[in-house]
Amino acid sequence: MKKTLFLPLLILASTFMSCNQCEKTEASEIEFGLIVSGYVTVYSKQGGQIVTSEWEGLGITVLMNKVYCSGRSNGPFEYNYTTDNTGQLLRSGAGYFSFRMDNTNDYMDIDFFCGGREIGESAIGYDILKAYAGQTAHPYYEIKIIWDYELNDIHDSTVKLIY
Repeated sequence: MKKTLFLPLLILASTFMSCNQCEKTEASEIEFGLIVSGYVTVYSKQGGQIVTSEWEGLGITVLMNKVYCSGRSNGPFEYNYTTDNTGQLLRSGAGYFSFRMDNTNDYMDIDFFCGGREIGESAIGYDILKAYAGQTAHPYYEIKIIWDYELNDIHDSTVKLIY
């Protein structure tokens, strides 16, 4: 019986504490679009040479979630890309997603996938995105993939926000 009463009280207390914390970091509301761009460089694990041109048409999926100060998340919002023979990301489809933020602890969680496997992640916060209020942000990423030809699989990968 005591456990049954304790759990709802714990949930209520943690909700109140996170709401109270979020009140302290409220900010002017911003609305912005977000379209990821960038390029992929593929390296061979066997020898280390760049083999990007062999991977023309490589599929990259980007999933974005808007994360609120409270920890609640909306999404995922999905963009699909292929690469040209130089590794440049080419977005499939038209249009873009727009988001609103009103707290300095809000952020966009961005996850990158290749062949269904997560290859990297990034987060972009309110303080960076407020410069794009009323506009569309185009964060540019450098994605490196090391391909293991013997195992026919990704050996390693990194995703780095350039600007």
